[in-house]
Amino acid sequence: MDVNSTKNLSGDPMKHSFFTLAVASLCFFSLSCNETSVGVAVPQGAAELIRSFQNVPWRLTYAQVAGSAINFSTYRPFELFIRDDSTLFANDDCNYYYIGFRISGDSLAVTSISATEAACPDWTTFDGYTLRKTWKVIISPHLLMFASGSTFLQLMCDFTAPVDKNPLVGKTWLLHASNDTAFHVLQEVGYLPTLQLTPNREYRLWWRSDCGPGTDGRIGFGGYFGCNADSGILFREYNGGICGFTPVPYQDMRTLSRGFELSSGYRVADSTATFTDSSAGTFYQFVRSE
Repeated sequence: MDVNSTKNLSGDPMKHSFFTLAVASLCFFSLSCNETSVGVAVPQGAAELIRSFQNVPWRLTYAQVAGSAINFSTYRPFELFIRDDSTLFANDDCNYYYIGFRISGDSLAVTSISATEAACPDWTTFDGYTLRKTWKVIISPHLLMFASGSTFLQLMCDFTAPVDKNPLVGKTWLLHASNDTAFHVLQEVGYLPTLQLTPNREYRLWWRSDCGPGTDGRIGFGGYFGCNADSGILFREYNGGICGFTPVPYQDMRTLSRGFELSSGYRVADSTATFTDSSAGTFYQFVRSE
């Protein structure tokens, strides 16, 4: 372990405690600890700790199941989200898993799992039902680890920064300009896409539409997001739909939403927020709605 990795943690007691947990986990999972003797930390205030990572998209990067390691180079991505202090959500790039759990002492017990049953392509995916165990859990700013007997899971994420004070959050934004061709179609029919990001790392991107008298129809998508300290952002879309007849072409809405989800950076200046996808060269500029 690089000792220099600790130098940015000394000024933040919470980050320091997370680092201590991570070091403890290395000993716990039988990795090298040299001559340092560190016990496994019992999570104090576990509910508060979990809430601080609510809806962070954790990516499974290593698994050892019943003593055998899995080669993830041939697997589809598997992501896990902490929805609240009793629910997890997971996705294997085809089906969704809805997972109930409870915390007791230093253990997390998965009590129920249900999943969608979509007919997936011929992919190799991680079996989400593997999670139905009682786990020892270590969580740190970029690392989440589960261990149960001879089964060990390691998940990572670089987008775990707190968002409660992020200038994007808690406001309503209207899409004002973009070089995504789908935006111009939506603009011509007079419906400006609207964006909201919430303190629990959820987002919605939608367009107003007319679903009939007395209804508030929306066509749009949403999901979860995470940020890092370098103005990087990661979106994970997990829900969407269409309400009745709408003059907004569904396919153009779908195209723009997928393009927006690929945004990797953002900038906020005064009442303007701009999201960019550097790989594709696309941008989405929003103005704050008063």
